[in-house]
Amino acid sequence: MVVQADDKGDLLLPRALLPEPAPLATYIIREKDGQTVIVKETQPTTERPFWEAASPEERLAALREWLKEAGTPAGLSDYAVSRDSIYD
Repeated sequence: MVVQADDKGDLLLPRALLPEPAPLATYIIREKDGQTVIVKETQPTTERPFWEAASPEERLAALREWLKEAGTPAGLSDYAVSRDSIYD
């Protein structure tokens, strides 16, 4: 089987390589060992993203946890990233 690229460099895959796609199907393409390309259909998800499903309190708690884990940016003092330094 031959796979050809179009004038933009996009690969044109023959229909025979893929199963009949479901409506709104999404495919993940991974390269293995620089020679083999793996194309896998992902399952549609009905799960809403966290930011859409969470309450404002849950989003705030997640942001505070993320900030606690991130810590102070390297090379900047606590004062440099404080609210007071904005007005100096």
